[in-house]
Amino acid sequence: MWSEEMMTGVEAIGLFVGLSFVYRLIFRVITWQSPLVRALTKRTRLSAYVLVPLLTLLWIVRQVLPPLLGPSSMLATFTQFTEYALSTVLVLFVVESCSAFIFDYVLAVRYSTIVPDILRAVARGIVYTALFLFLLPQVLAWRDVAALATSSAIVSLILGLALQETLGNFFAGIGMQLSRPYITGQWVKIGTCEGVVERADWRSATLRTREGDLVSFPHSLVAKMEIHNFSVPTPFHACEVAVGVDYRHPPSRIDTVLLRCAYDTTGVCHEPPAEVRLHAYQDSSIQYMLRFWVSDFGDYETIQSNVLKRIWYQFKREKIQIPFPIQNL
Repeated sequence: MWSEEMMTGVEAIGLFVGLSFVYRLIFRVITWQSPLVRALTKRTRLSAYVLVPLLTLLWIVRQVLPPLLGPSSMLATFTQFTEYALSTVLVLFVVESCSAFIFDYVLAVRYSTIVPDILRAVARGIVYTALFLFLLPQVLAWRDVAALATSSAIVSLILGLALQETLGNFFAGIGMQLSRPYITGQWVKIGTCEGVVERADWRSATLRTREGDLVSFPHSLVAKMEIHNFSVPTPFHACEVAVGVDYRHPPSRIDTVLLRCAYDTTGVCHEPPAEVRLHAYQDSSIQYMLRFWVSDFGDYETIQSNVLKRIWYQFKREKIQIPFPIQNL
């Protein structure tokens, strides 16, 4: 017959296998349809994964080891350490669950609000710090929390003076994330640099230019610069090309030809509609401005070039002359 210790060991193995099966079933096998459950499983997966061996270990040190080792100070210390580790993981599990419920479900799903990652990180940091100060006297029997807070304030002052520029970028990054003048994937122009936003972390914003280069701007510098966002409020962007035409061609005919050239070019939007304006009477030609709209700002230079090419070929077919500059001396 099996001894009581062997039965307890089998129970521990069964507990580990059962918890592992439940974890795999909840976090890997089932495809949840509810947005709330999807958010919870995404944010708490790591904590739940660590809970499986910790719960099994706690079962072992409480049920298996005492009959084998008897009363022991080392066993008591190890049991207390396991309980503290389990409590820490449980606190992480609860905090991450609350974070998923508030940020990923209530704000993101119910109110359709995009929460910046840096704001989520700051909120979680504040919660973890508060829980640490609250649990410190309970877990480690540290009663002089006021002295710890005072010494932490002094250290924070010293670090604040030493890391003034870094902290300036950090808080400027929080401000930029809250105001959200741009997000990843949008085309922007910061100062004289134009590109698509690759990432925006706690310190800087990084753009990928049309030449394929990466340019980073510290948030403290971006907050003082002019920002042009070409992707909001709509993805449509207006492009203009100037065309000089001989005086002998009537404007109504030029308007028709230029509009046809624009609409026949791939990438030009029909809504908003294109338009042609007579811009100026110059020395040797009449200058027209053709304005059309594109939905992808990243391709506007290619589309603009294709429109100019189509205008040249169409003018050749219609016998419309683009005059050379003439100057009388």
